[in-house]
Amino acid sequence: MGCRQKPSIRWIALILTMVFLPNEIYSLGKKRGGDNRLPSDFDGRRLAQKIDSYFSRTELLKERREVDRSRDNCQEAIQGENRFSSRLNYFVNQELTPDHRDLGGISRIYKLKNSPIRNSLISHRMCHVSKESLRRTLKLQSRVPSDLTINKLNRFVNRYNLARDRYLNGQGDAEVKTVWNSLMGCLAYTESLTTADGSRSRDVARRHGPSGYKKPLGVKFYLDPHQRPESRLNIGLYQFTPNSRGNIRPCLSRWNRLYSRCREGLNDPQSEMTRLTGSPRQNFNAFCGVDKILQSFYVQVNTLKSQNTHPSNISRGALINSDDRCVSLHFYAGYSYNHFGPLQNTTRSNLDHLMTCTLDAMGEL
Repeated sequence: MGCRQKPSIRWIALILTMVFLPNEIYSLGKKRGGDNRLPSDFDGRRLAQKIDSYFSRTELLKERREVDRSRDNCQEAIQGENRFSSRLNYFVNQELTPDHRDLGGISRIYKLKNSPIRNSLISHRMCHVSKESLRRTLKLQSRVPSDLTINKLNRFVNRYNLARDRYLNGQGDAEVKTVWNSLMGCLAYTESLTTADGSRSRDVARRHGPSGYKKPLGVKFYLDPHQRPESRLNIGLYQFTPNSRGNIRPCLSRWNRLYSRCREGLNDPQSEMTRLTGSPRQNFNAFCGVDKILQSFYVQVNTLKSQNTHPSNISRGALINSDDRCVSLHFYAGYSYNHFGPLQNTTRSNLDHLMTCTLDAMGEL
């Protein structure tokens, strides 16, 4: 008989890895919220290309060479990424983990309970909508869309609920990411990207930007004549007002909590807030856009007032438990802190435009 060779250190290391690594991976999943997901096969570039093609433009995938190093490089994972689509994908992925929304005094306005539950982009099912429910959530009869558009809204709801179920069953996150990146990419175009570099946008930036500031490509500046003077200037992907005491304040508070090395002053002047919301790679703007969706959902699942949540969450005249509620994208701002005009059908056509793009991106048309 030949001599048996002693196992090499290399083979011992391999055996130990096979034995112990799966447990380490499982423990890591548990620490991140108790999930043990399959690796993602989400193709963000291909999806962004599809949305860009829908508008016959290249805004989501265009490389942004300029950078505000103090504001666009706060997250190590995307420091080398210079496309808007990469920022959206990063923040969508981040918001799959439950967290609290930093609403501050706004909580009292919407009558949130004293111990609100955390939420995420997959924490709650989405409510189906109808003409009757939209009359209640959108407040104005004139904003209730056509039956054709309502059908599109419910097709999106069905796709999201199915993707959520599969995600929670451990079948991967690609579908969930497709749903949310489709919506956020189309919403960015509906809000700003089609006219970001037009003459009006450049003129507003020149007149209202701070000293030494040059409007980056892809960043829209707009004066909304229907808003109060302090809220008329809107900037960037999702059109935020550069007012630290305005509706970006909840985003600022949470940004400071999550990214302490890139803290922003909660009382900074408009000039600094313009540089933040109008940064070349739109880091904060993308973060706040996704957070705004969840702020509205946060109100709906934690409110003690029936007007501020979907009718489906009321049973026998009482609100059901927060964990069991569904959420809706389509709410009047005064009911559920909804930032986005297209989701409220403010122009009577922008909601259909948005959902057609979204369904097309998801392959539903």
